[in-house]
Amino acid sequence: MNFKPLDAFLAHVIDAGIPGLDLQICLKGEPIYRKALGWRDRELKLPMTGEETGWVFSVSKLVTCVAALQLYEKGLFQMTDPIQAYLPCFEHMSVAHRQVNGWVDVRPAQREITVHQLFTMTSGLDYDLHTPEIEQAIRATDGRAPTLTMVEAIAKRPLLFEPGSHYCYGLSHDILAALVEVLSGERFADYVQKNIFDPCGMTHSGYHPTDVLRANMARLYTFDEARRHADPTDNNIDFVFGTEYDSGGAGMISTVDDYTRFINMLCAGGVASGGARVLSKAAIDLMSANHLTPVQIEDYAGDIYAGYGYGLGVRTLMDPAPCGALGPVGEYGWSGAAGAHAVIQPALGLTLYYSQHMLNDQELWVHPRLRNIVYASLEY
Repeated sequence: MNFKPLDAFLAHVIDAGIPGLDLQICLKGEPIYRKALGWRDRELKLPMTGEETGWVFSVSKLVTCVAALQLYEKGLFQMTDPIQAYLPCFEHMSVAHRQVNGWVDVRPAQREITVHQLFTMTSGLDYDLHTPEIEQAIRATDGRAPTLTMVEAIAKRPLLFEPGSHYCYGLSHDILAALVEVLSGERFADYVQKNIFDPCGMTHSGYHPTDVLRANMARLYTFDEARRHADPTDNNIDFVFGTEYDSGGAGMISTVDDYTRFINMLCAGGVASGGARVLSKAAIDLMSANHLTPVQIEDYAGDIYAGYGYGLGVRTLMDPAPCGALGPVGEYGWSGAAGAHAVIQPALGLTLYYSQHMLNDQELWVHPRLRNIVYASLEY
């Protein structure tokens, strides 16, 4: 293994204006590379130590999908079930049909949203966090915004398309978190703590910034394209609507060590490092298979995901050629809005978790290069 090119690339990332980063790579559960560079808080001159907590944004979705799949394994739902069977607020949905003249014609939906469509982002739900319905629900609950209350507000908006006809990245996995609440009888955060965090040994992960999690939280930044500079940003994020809203799509706080334990569990076929079975290999195989139709893949795959399909909450590599991936077919994972990047390659026993804490994260520049440098460094 030769990690000198990787060292040089990470140093270049810092020089390019990203305040701080942390990367861990494991083979068969054992760390083979770890590097923390830059600042946890640039203004206070606090360096990255590798122990920082931070919002992981959309890599929260992998945890949510695993939580839901645990219940799927127990027979508590079928993928083809309409979500309204468990969340009645989705019973009478509408679809916004955009006309060539710019008008929007809202009509009753002709299909029901299924659980499978929530997993695969083909439900028609968008990612508008500031609709009148959402903002009214936040005010009505004095900022508490309980998960199930907010899901009712989300369900009041028209869908972008008939369920199952297209792909759109949206609030679908927040609805999955609500499904977990209904089926388990527990608050989503409590269910995940008991059934994923604890078995995986994730001691510095959660869904709201407690004193323990806040004590070592990295400063959140936003990158300004024109100035090529990262500016400090409020650490409260829009994806978490209130103190009682557990965002399955983007609300998790974690560390590199903790999140690595989670993806190592997936890479090991569902068994955590301490020996606990968290998920079956059969469920992981289903999760990491492509579930999109050719039409849906056209909606999904831009330059960064050319050659990738989308499974149950994860990108999955089907053909390395279109995106120039140096790794083999079968790699899967996801990324987050502040720069988090998770890679799982079961054939090699490889996991990679990269963390930074900067919105407008430059992932189109960082992530593909990082992936290719790592695969080349392994000399497999």
